[in-house]
Amino acid sequence: MKRIRNIALAAATAVIVFSAIVYNVANLVAPDVVEIPPYSDIEARYYATFPDLKPDAVLDKTYQDSLDAFLSDHVPLRTAAALSNAALQRAGIAASAALFGYDVYPTYLDSHYYVVPRDGIIVDRAEQAPADGGGNALDAWVRTLNEAAANHPDVRFVYDCVARHNQTEANPTYRFFSDRLNSEWAQKNLVDRLDGRISAFVDPVESYDEILDEWVATEEHWTLKRALKSYNQVAERLSLKQYDYVDPVEVVGHWYGDYARNGLDLDIPTNLEDMPIDFSNLTFYELGDVGGAEKQMGMRDDVLAGRATIEPGGVAQYYGYFGGGNTEALNSCENNGKTLLFVGDSLSYCLSRYLAANYEHAVFILPGNSRMDGTFEDYIEQYGPDDVIVMTHVTKYEMFAEYSPEFMGLDGGA
Repeated sequence: MKRIRNIALAAATAVIVFSAIVYNVANLVAPDVVEIPPYSDIEARYYATFPDLKPDAVLDKTYQDSLDAFLSDHVPLRTAAALSNAALQRAGIAASAALFGYDVYPTYLDSHYYVVPRDGIIVDRAEQAPADGGGNALDAWVRTLNEAAANHPDVRFVYDCVARHNQTEANPTYRFFSDRLNSEWAQKNLVDRLDGRISAFVDPVESYDEILDEWVATEEHWTLKRALKSYNQVAERLSLKQYDYVDPVEVVGHWYGDYARNGLDLDIPTNLEDMPIDFSNLTFYELGDVGGAEKQMGMRDDVLAGRATIEPGGVAQYYGYFGGGNTEALNSCENNGKTLLFVGDSLSYCLSRYLAANYEHAVFILPGNSRMDGTFEDYIEQYGPDDVIVMTHVTKYEMFAEYSPEFMGLDGGA
């Protein structure tokens, strides 16, 4: 029996390797017929390339490992097989869930993502509350904020602590787990510990209906409709211009968010809407490169002007449309001399233009999305802001500690 199993395994391996070789040869001979994309939308990474044959790489076995990765990445119908396997698992899970009266269930076995077919959404499962009240990372974050407010009494500080839909009781998986994160945890462990000079508030998802109506159906981002509600709360505290959500237009139709991609479930598409407001008075640059090459902030301006379209069927189009990252903006219509320092995460992508429109100079940094070398205090000293706005989800400080520990005074991590 063991011999038969070994023969079967060897035969299967030979078939996979042979098919990968044939697939790549066909791509070289007839690229118009057999096209191998260099990037996997589902896995959000570039496929491995064919390794260079070098003696040192063969001796230390890195060549063999690289070759294995290449062959694995170039098996024909790799993505289709992964999606089909997940769909088969999901069908079995759905049947079992129906027996027990559940209308929400994982997208595949051990998936972090749950689908609600009746309502056409995929959600991340409810987030577990951090142990020890947030630990060293949260302590460092609170200390960083409080010291900044104390050291700069003339600067206005606002903290919008956004409780995403996997961080509140509104999440449809909340009832399945214990010790889940919620707004009360955020209030007690974060907001209530902040200096009174910081205008801080928890900004929660109020209901399941809000998830359906005001959050992207298959990923963690909010719609512009919901984002402007949070923006207006910040604007009220700082006497900035407020916006009503009126006359939206669909700018990206039939695409799949990160939850659909990571959950291997492309049965539920979503769309994206925007308001066609003219922000041509804003010029964006990479952080630290004002006056250099202008930075294109996504495809928004081109799409609204009719110069470009985003093809349907893609994944992770939120950033592709709005743009984001560590950025500076200059405003040709404002000569008020005011500067904004904004500390955020990807929730800010759709709001950067609205925020920048209130200032002559706006600086956006995302220390939990990419490495920042300086401390929070360093950036305040460098840019001399009139206002500092922090807008992140509840536990983003954990990503600050991972990507940019120096930003909040940690040496190499929490």
